[in-house]
Amino acid sequence: MFDSGALAGGIAVIARPIVAFCLWASISAAALGGSFGATADAAQLRNFRVGNWSAAALSDDRTGEFSHCAAKATYRSGISVYFAINRTFHWTMGLSSPNWQLPEKQVYAIAFTVDNMQPLTTTAATADPHSVLVRLQDNLELFNAFRRGQQLRIATPKEIFTFNLTSTSQLLQELVSCAALQGRPPAPRNPFASVKNASSSPKDDPMLRAEASTILANVLSQSGLQGYSLLPPEQAMSMKNHAAWSSKSGMIGTVRIEPGDAATLLKTLPARVIADDAQECKGAFLSGALPDDNATARVFTNCQRKTDKEPVTVYYLGIARKKGGIYVFSTMSIGSETPAKNTTESFRNAAFKLND
Repeated sequence: MFDSGALAGGIAVIARPIVAFCLWASISAAALGGSFGATADAAQLRNFRVGNWSAAALSDDRTGEFSHCAAKATYRSGISVYFAINRTFHWTMGLSSPNWQLPEKQVYAIAFTVDNMQPLTTTAATADPHSVLVRLQDNLELFNAFRRGQQLRIATPKEIFTFNLTSTSQLLQELVSCAALQGRPPAPRNPFASVKNASSSPKDDPMLRAEASTILANVLSQSGLQGYSLLPPEQAMSMKNHAAWSSKSGMIGTVRIEPGDAATLLKTLPARVIADDAQECKGAFLSGALPDDNATARVFTNCQRKTDKEPVTVYYLGIARKKGGIYVFSTMSIGSETPAKNTTESFRNAAFKLND
């Protein structure tokens, strides 16, 4: 059962304001106000509704490029809750009330819980006199908790706020799709047409296949993964990749080589992967990009189809290639995301060693 005392107690030792303005708050400020007209830093590309949530896709007025997708719902208490997902698929939650008067550049320690999960501590940074931005971890478990949860509770040093998470499952999925499409409206569908994979097949070049097989074998060896075997080249190409492997535990992985400018390919990889997987998934879809340096890109997708007992999670890893272009590794697990997540991290470490 939910213990309000435990939630409030989680912030007892750090209840005072932290007078140090976090960089992430200044960068993300448009996620709240800009979405609904409070700043001049974001322009609306389109508006849409999901249940009782008003949503919008926003661009940065300074660059004209897509910035983020955000949604807002106002509760009877007068407090509004916001969710935003930006162009790199990082997500933010916000709270606002016309009755609040918040000092500038303050960061407060808070705690929150969804349904009966263990309370988590985080920070809420002032975005304007009436709003705060709440830092959220970029992980699938927490994202799923907000999607599937019924009630959100947030504890501040003075009180506990309770919000019903109505329609958040569809909302968060729509925000991910909005970010993947860079704010563009979804293309009209033809339900009578045959299904085609949106991903283009990699170039069937024997040299690329040989290189991919070599790098995959070396990465697998360096990663410490046990019980794996390389799949035949024709099977890898049928999966639209240059090389592939499987494990006795049920994981399947691939690697493909994408020629071109590495910086551009790494920058666009999350949006391309998420858009393709979202179109393929005929059920509840989740995704996100993970923070990384300029030489790599990491992204995950999760699909729970009505016909499947367990969800399918795929972790993608893009790494710059010395010859130009990038390697794209993918690892899929059924049920728990942990095997795919841990294997991808091992691949990342192994690939860096081999690239040195």
